[in-house]
Amino acid sequence: MTYAASAFALAVGLGVASSGTASAVTATGCGASSAPVLESHPVTIWADNTNLGQIYLGWFPDCKGVYAEIHWTYGPSTPFNDNAGNSQNVEHPQGRLYMNDPNGHAIAYISFRLDHLDGSYTTTPVQSIYTNPAGQSYTNPKIFMPIVDLTNYSTDSEWHQNTTCNKTIFGNDHNFNNGAWGSGNYGDC
Repeated sequence: MTYAASAFALAVGLGVASSGTASAVTATGCGASSAPVLESHPVTIWADNTNLGQIYLGWFPDCKGVYAEIHWTYGPSTPFNDNAGNSQNVEHPQGRLYMNDPNGHAIAYISFRLDHLDGSYTTTPVQSIYTNPAGQSYTNPKIFMPIVDLTNYSTDSEWHQNTTCNKTIFGNDHNFNNGAWGSGNYGDC
């Protein structure tokens, strides 16, 4: 199985294929001749025993551009009690998504705030794997990592709101020199 085929198989298995990576804010020439590709193993973000979503890197082969993305899960928009009398909360994630570049610098910031988990995507701008935002060349190895500074608020069926997460979560990194994948902190808050 080729690298691209195994990455796609992973994406299908995790439910982020074809719909994920599509909302990337593209740079000039990105996506003109190639579709975005899932580039790192997604890491599930958890808060208060709730799967908030998955953080990962995406990649445009035609422009050699990388970006970080979170695919948020679906959840209720109004808190309620289920048939067993358990409160089903509404999650309100907010924070900023960015990447660490090969020099360990934070780049490509984007802020977000969701009123509830809605299946949407939060995506950073695309960054060249060869040059930093100032136009200076990166040295090898070209390793990028998705990171989210996350605060999550949860609203229960009594309309009480509490903070269930306030943490920096690291996704899996990717080495563009040899294709190796590193490991994040698996998103527990």
